[in-house]
Parts: sequence; C-alpha cells; structure tokens
Amino acid sequence: PGDAAAAAALTPRVICLGHEAAVVWLGRCMLEGHAAVASLCACGHLNVWDPADGRCLSASPAPLLGGAVATAAAAYPAGGDVLLGGEATALWRVRLATMERHVAAEAEDWCVALSLSLEPPPAPPPSSSSATEAATATVATATSATTATATTAA
Repeated sequence: PGDAAAAAALTPRVICLGHEAAVVWLGRCMLEGHAAVASLCACGHLNVWDPADGRCLSASPAPLLGGAVATAAAAYPAGGDVLLGGEATALWRVRLATMERHVAAEAEDWCVALSLSLEPPPAPPPSSSSATEAATATVATATSATTATATTAA
C-alpha cells in the first residue's frame, strides 16, 4: 500500500497535448489577468494552457515565425505577450489572447536564446497621453549576444 501511494503521487495529472513538433520552450505567462503556461514548438505554433486542468486556452492558428524553425521564447513579465525567436533575423512579439504578432526587433543572426527584462517606461512628452513599455531583450545567437530594445504603445 505504501509503494502504491508513492507511485500515485508521482503520476502526472495534467497533460498538455497539441503540438505538431518538439516543444522548444515552456514558460509561465499571464492570459487575461490569470496565470497560465505557454509552450512553443519547433514549427512555430504557440499554445497557452490552464495550469490547473491542462485545457488549451489559446493556440496560434498557423506557425508564427513564417515557416522558420522556432528556437526560443520569453514571456513579458508585465503582461500577456511573448517574444519569439528562431532561425530568422527578426524577433516577434505575440499577444497571447489573440495570437496577433508584429516584429519587435531585428536581429543580426538566428536566435538561440532569449531573456527579457522590463525597463521603466520613458516619460511621455507633455502633449502625449499614450503609455509606452520598453523591454530589453538579450538575444544569444550562434555567433554573439546582443541587446535589442523594443518600445511599444501599451
């Protein structure tokens, strides 16, 4: 009886299925104000999961890197966005709730690793009322490590 209880405690209770290729990144994120888990597979599909029951909450309808192999991602600490990189010379910012994407920064080489940190937003000009967010992405490539800053309207 004791061994069976120990084995049951180690049995996975939540299984996230749905990728067509190997998962290259798994990270904590926020989706509509709630904690979630995001996963990125090598073919560029991004899924968002409920960590409590394993349900898929959001999924990209198509590869997000335009056919390039995905290699790395990082969740923005302040919200529901993820930065993606791969065998392409651009970093893509993806809104998790809608899976809309746009180029966040150009890279010099393929991305093999990403790290994000938020910087304090710059003070808006006196005549401007739009808020901005600046995130510094440290991008490791096969030949170097560079820093790219993407500033977007919040």
